[in-house]
Formats: sequence, structure tokens, C-alpha cells
Amino acid sequence: MISNDIKTRIVLAISGNRQNYATDAKHAVALGISTSVYSEIKKGNTEQKLSDAKWMSIARRLGVSLDDGAEWKIVKTPTFEYLTSQLELCRAKSLSGMFCDIPNIGKTVAAQYHAKTHKNVVYVDCSQVKTKQRLVRFIAREFGLNSVSRYADVYDDLVFYLRTLDHPQIILDEAGDLVYEAFLEIKAAWNGTEGCCSWYLMGADGFKAKLERGIEFKTVGFAEIRSRCGDKYNSITPPEGDERRKFLLGQAMMIAQANTPEGTDFRQIARRSNGSLRRVHSLITKGGGIVMRAYSPSEIENLNITELPLDGEWEAAFGRPSRFERWFIDGESASGKSTFVMLLGKKLCDYGRVDYVSLEEGANLSFKKRIKRLGMKDVAGKFKVVTGLTVADLVARLERPKSANFVIIDSVQYLDVRSFDRLKRSCSTVFRASRSSSCRRFTRGGRRARWPTTSASTAA
Repeated sequence: MISNDIKTRIVLAISGNRQNYATDAKHAVALGISTSVYSEIKKGNTEQKLSDAKWMSIARRLGVSLDDGAEWKIVKTPTFEYLTSQLELCRAKSLSGMFCDIPNIGKTVAAQYHAKTHKNVVYVDCSQVKTKQRLVRFIAREFGLNSVSRYADVYDDLVFYLRTLDHPQIILDEAGDLVYEAFLEIKAAWNGTEGCCSWYLMGADGFKAKLERGIEFKTVGFAEIRSRCGDKYNSITPPEGDERRKFLLGQAMMIAQANTPEGTDFRQIARRSNGSLRRVHSLITKGGGIVMRAYSPSEIENLNITELPLDGEWEAAFGRPSRFERWFIDGESASGKSTFVMLLGKKLCDYGRVDYVSLEEGANLSFKKRIKRLGMKDVAGKFKVVTGLTVADLVARLERPKSANFVIIDSVQYLDVRSFDRLKRSCSTVFRASRSSSCRRFTRGGRRARWPTTSASTAA
């Protein structure tokens, strides 16, 4: 569940983003919410106004971190400085341009920051809107226009509106992912807004190769697109060799130094990243097994780690572990694993909602008998049995409001993943908003437990 503190941060981001739009109504359309809900949120009334999924969507769009940790700091690396100066120049003079360079050097961060801090600037991740219809409708929505009408009307309204704005700019990142028809539509929109709208295309080396290939084979539209961008592929990374390695390591060092906690060896992080900025981010935010942090005993004692308040025989067996652990339970065939985890699920109902994902047995006769024998009707309001799902289904289920606080998977090898690690990565990617929305989702992983019989008391 999205906490009130996180909602407050999102509301502040919405307030800051408002200056980029002419009216509240257009801002609401861009955020994908109704004007009435927008008005309530603007007043600070956030309770039951939006689903958690919508809050996360807005946070992602506005770059709001949902982690409990510190906000990621934007660093003015050479790539950032070069690209933002390019975008500023093109926007001010309603020019167009291209930036083609190797991946993972900070192009996207610079472009998103520029769009976030300038009025009438829209950033588009073309890998998510590859077709002409999805592209044009997305841009229209970002400018606060109606994007669900007949496509021809959406297109005409967008072109007309761009001609009325003060120095609008459209940044097309991952432009190489667009299908051919989308390129033609960009050329048409370009023609309709020439001299009053800046278009800036970005991509890696593959985008440049795609354009050159199209020009070589005289494909309609490709030569015109390059021409409108000044027939120049801008870049900043030095050629292969020591100079490039120094450049990449230098950028990684700058970002690591700005974002690592006190006491962490940021130089080690930069070296281990091999100059990859995405790797730097991963090592700092997820650990990666190498990030060092020096704690004093007092700091360790003051760490706020929520416990699972087990009691009775459960506390005697397991103590009071962290609420956000993953447990992995194994044992010989017919040793009582399923009975134990169902009893565990019944106990966890004391602390929240439980989804029991029954993959091995489904809802067969033996499962039915176990449900009855263990008295699971006693926790019917908090205990749900789920069958026949995939990782994607599970992620979608947990995205819903009031989803489970704990998930038991019996048995994990029947899920459509090759290993538990892949399952963990699949879900932590989506539920990284906070510890309460990510780590707590799985109770089968991390802690190992063995028991000789099906008796809960013996297991305890």
C-alpha cells in the first residue's frame, strides 16, 4: 500500500509539474486522472482518491522515488551538460536535432530532467509507443489534449495546438524502436509545425545505422528526417580505447560520489561498474553484493527494522524475524511441507492478508481435506487460495488495491520460472516502491526450515 508520506511526495511533485501546463484540466489529462480528482488532490485530499497502481504511475511519470531511502541526485556529468545545452538551443530557436551515442551514458536522465524543468516540453520513450497511433496519441495526452477521439482528429488537433504554444519541444528517445509508419508520421508532423516546434531524436548506434540503411536503400522519409536534423549525428563519447574508458569511468565516479551513503567506497562502485551508469545505480540502490557501508554499533542498534510479532510456539521456533524476509521451505516428499505452510499462512493472517498460491495440487480433494482439517474457515476473510497463475498474473494481482501482504507459493518449481531468483527479480522489479510493497510479498525464500512430521507442534 502506498503510504501517506509517499502520497505527499507525489502531490508535491504534481504541484511542481503544474507550471508546465496552461490549465489544471490539461494537467489532469496528462496525469491520466479526472479534473474532479485532480482538484481534490490539489487540496491535499488523497484518501481513497486513486488506486495504488495510479499513484505509482504518476510517481513514475514525475520521477518520484517510492523508496524509503534518499532521493537519487541528478549529477551534471559531461553527457548531461552537453545534451541539455543542445536541447536548450534547439528549443529556444525551434530547431531540430539528433543525438546518437552508445547506451548507458545518461542520455535519458538528461532528457527527462530537461522535459521536467521546461514548459511545453514532452519526453517520449518510443520503445513504449512504437506505432504511429500510439505515438501521436501519447504526445497529445502529454500536452493535455484529447487523445481518445478519432485518430485523424487527434493528429490535427495536436499539430494545430503545437503551432499555438511558446517554443514547444518533443524529445523522442529510443527513436530507433519506431516502426516505419511512425517515422513517416513524424515527418508529416514536422512539416506541419516547422519553425514553431523543436523535434529532437535520440538513440544508440543502432538508430544511426537504421537511418543510414534507409537512406542507402532510398526508403521514403529517412533522408528527410536526417536533413531536418541538420544532417548531423551529435555525440559526446570518445572513440574506442583508453580515452573512452576514462570518460565513462569519470562519469561513473561523479554519480557514485554524489549518491552513495556516507562511509561507502564510491570509487569501488565506479570501478566495479565499468563505467555503466545503470550498473552504478543498481549497485547503490540494490547492493549488488559489493557496496560497503561502515556502521557503528550505535547505528546498528538504531536501525528501524520491522519485526513479525510471532508468539507462542511460533516465536519459540522462529523468534521474531523481520517482517520483510523471504522464507524457503524444503523437505523430503510427503514430509508435511504443504501442511506446515498452510499453518504458517493461518498464523500470518494475524498480521495481514495472505494469498496461498496452490500450484502443485490446485484445489483437488487432498487440498480440500487439508483446508477442512486445519480449520482454514476461521481465517476466511484474510486467507485466499489462488490457482493456475503465472508470474505476470501474480504481479498483476499484487498491483491491485488491498492486495495480499503475504504470498505463499506451493510449490515454487511449478511456477513458470526457471529459478526462484528469476521469480524474485520479476516481482521486485515491479514492487520496489517500498519495503512493504516488495519484500513482504513472498514468504517462501530466504529462511530454511526442516521438520520430520506434519504436526505443527513438532515443527515448532
